[in-house]
Amino acid sequence: MRAQALKQLAFFEAEVLLGSSFKLLDFARKRFFTISSIMNQEKNVTGLARAVVMLVISMAILVSGCGIKTRESRQVKEPQSFAVNCIGVLPAVSGIDYEGRALPEQVKGLQKGVQVMNDFLRQELGGLKDIHFVSGNQVAGLQESVITKPLDLARLAGKQLGCNAVLETTVSKYIDRVGGRYTAKTPASVSFALRLIEIESGAVLCRSNFDEVQEPALENIYKWHKARARAFTWVSAQELMSEGLKEKLSSCSYLQSR
Repeated sequence: MRAQALKQLAFFEAEVLLGSSFKLLDFARKRFFTISSIMNQEKNVTGLARAVVMLVISMAILVSGCGIKTRESRQVKEPQSFAVNCIGVLPAVSGIDYEGRALPEQVKGLQKGVQVMNDFLRQELGGLKDIHFVSGNQVAGLQESVITKPLDLARLAGKQLGCNAVLETTVSKYIDRVGGRYTAKTPASVSFALRLIEIESGAVLCRSNFDEVQEPALENIYKWHKARARAFTWVSAQELMSEGLKEKLSSCSYLQSR
């Protein structure tokens, strides 16, 4: 009787996962752990009944993950209402917290994150038409001029390149995982912001923010499709940044092939 009741409960959970709202999905996830706990304590549940329960729940979660992927993968393209002749890409910079304080290891991590970001920017945008990169030496030379705010640097860089739009990138967090791909003690964590501005008016043509700390698949069912794409492994900060940058660049139509 106990095994039969558990099977019925499992099928109920599957229905919840397949047809409910996202709030009910979180409820179903919690109930999943409740069922698992009951099965571990119940001696009368046969191996076959246990397998049926786990199989039904796993299939329901996988199917619901597919539905979540469809919803989250939609990108809203920025309308190209401004005629961009070319885009200057400034080197990424590090950002500190709002109080301007950071531990030495955080500063070191941000420095590495900036280097990784600059490599990825060239990798993702280098092959596109009318994209021009500003070198660190060029920035240093421009900074010798009177600059009171970031927009001044963007304007000077844009005018020097003959571009009417400039891309700014700020890396505010870059923490690598501690441990291996399957047994990480601390997950990777990455945060950055992109801003494409029109240099004359200072209008923002595209703006994107990425901030993620990798979570176990069953702790956040809304990100199940990401966990599946990562083969249920713990990714590095470099991999997390690469994923985030591709996602955010794809949401700005100005940064696509023209």
